[in-house]
Amino acid sequence: MIPEDHSIRENALLSEDSLAVTAGAGTGKTTLLIDKVLSQLLVRGVDVRRILMMTFTEKAANEMRIRLEEELSNVDVDRWEGRGASDVLVRAEKARNDLDRAEIGTIHSFCAHVLREYPIEAGLDPRFQVDEGARFDEIFLREWDRWLEEELALDSSRGEEWKAVLRKVELSEMEAAARALSSFHIPLESLSRHGGSEFFKKICTETIQELEQWASEGPTKSKLTVQLLELAHFLQTGEGDFALKPSTATKGWGAGVDQAKAAVKKAIPLALARKNSDEGGIKSVLSLLTRFARHFRNLYTREGWVSFDGLLMQVRDLLRSRDFPGIRKDLQARYDFILVDEFQDTDPVQCEIVLFLSEEGGPIEDAAKVQLKPGKLFIVGDPKQSIYSFRGADIVAYDQLKDQILQQGGKPVILRSNFRSQERILDSVNQIFSRMIVENGRLQPPYEEIIAVHPEGPPVKLLLFEKSEGDLKSDESRVAEAREMARWILDSKVAYRDVAILLKALTNVPILLEELRAADIPYVVEGEKHFYALQEIVEFVNLLQAIVCPDDLIAVA
Repeated sequence: MIPEDHSIRENALLSEDSLAVTAGAGTGKTTLLIDKVLSQLLVRGVDVRRILMMTFTEKAANEMRIRLEEELSNVDVDRWEGRGASDVLVRAEKARNDLDRAEIGTIHSFCAHVLREYPIEAGLDPRFQVDEGARFDEIFLREWDRWLEEELALDSSRGEEWKAVLRKVELSEMEAAARALSSFHIPLESLSRHGGSEFFKKICTETIQELEQWASEGPTKSKLTVQLLELAHFLQTGEGDFALKPSTATKGWGAGVDQAKAAVKKAIPLALARKNSDEGGIKSVLSLLTRFARHFRNLYTREGWVSFDGLLMQVRDLLRSRDFPGIRKDLQARYDFILVDEFQDTDPVQCEIVLFLSEEGGPIEDAAKVQLKPGKLFIVGDPKQSIYSFRGADIVAYDQLKDQILQQGGKPVILRSNFRSQERILDSVNQIFSRMIVENGRLQPPYEEIIAVHPEGPPVKLLLFEKSEGDLKSDESRVAEAREMARWILDSKVAYRDVAILLKALTNVPILLEELRAADIPYVVEGEKHFYALQEIVEFVNLLQAIVCPDDLIAVA
């Protein structure tokens, strides 16, 4: 069946504009990505080595490479000649032969490649290793203790400054702030350039956005939602009051409750700082800690380590370096086409890197003012699937870059046709989530409905359950859910072999199995770690135990 957005997909393949693609789950995003690359290779004749393909995980990058190789090995000549391609087999053969040298990977692996090419310019040991966090923690703890001994010694030249700061700020809070500044996510030059107050305002603004975003997703009357809004209001105005501990309320919250509580934990010290500290106090804290952060970063780099954040920051700094402007020009000239998948999970630094590589003319230091080369950039993302805040993922940065593409003549592409699920399932999804995902400025784009390519399908039934009195606690809800499933299976009189229960994780399987056993419903569990919980295995182990030890009355019974 031809999808409703077939013409949109065709136009995207042959478009010579930069494109910002929004692609929901199951809408054939990967197919469009590969087809777009094939269009560059077979229709435009671009060398595969001049295409940069980046995605979020190594697994996704490997799948992209394998899929592209398969398509090049079994190229549909008629299809591509119909789109204006010539010498299709020759071009496909050349691309397949050069595929091993194509740049297909994560943005972190791309940055590591750039730094190995320009280590001296980046101030790195050419033999540097990428640290996943263990070395950072080890070196930080070692250096922080050593530095504190010197700073808090009786003859320290900054003793009085420390005394003044520690009257208002706990040492543990200073350590947490030092760790944040030591990570390569924060550019230290911004502290000296803008001063403590401007930096503090920037952090508060980012935190306010995060608090409001989670508040918009929580139940209106929840104490946790109220706390999120109170903290956001205080950080913005300095007025009102706020609790000093995160609320324990969970009712009505979904999977985001832990992230909402984390946002509260992060915001409380900031609110206290705003309440208790003056501008001079903030400057003193930053002055003390920036000195340590510079020392730590230099030492960490000298010892041959680069963190994940460091990979991004070092490359971003190289691309806007005034000392080595040729690096940016060389990398821009190296790629004719840049494709970025899972763009909803990028952070602001990644956005800057992508913009600098896609620039025409320049160089311009402010990425937000970069002029994009027409047709060079192709980004794909889905705000509904954003991993909000994990590894710095920032939906606001995604939205801003998308706007920058569109304001400079690029085109939006929205894929709605879903090839994976049937119509009745998607109707239910659209009805529920169109009410839950509501546009909220830049923090939440509007919900984009997905349309089934496969019509009809089996009916969908939503089972709702509640406690007769009071609120259900999380452990009670899991038991109630399992009991409701068992009751439905018995009442529906469907053959047991025709029932499949799919779970997000196997963590709570024992609760479900207990209710199935209580209802006398036979089952088979797919999951290796639950093999020994199968009834036949339990009985067999008891049999063996009774043979080995006849005095084990429980096993005998």
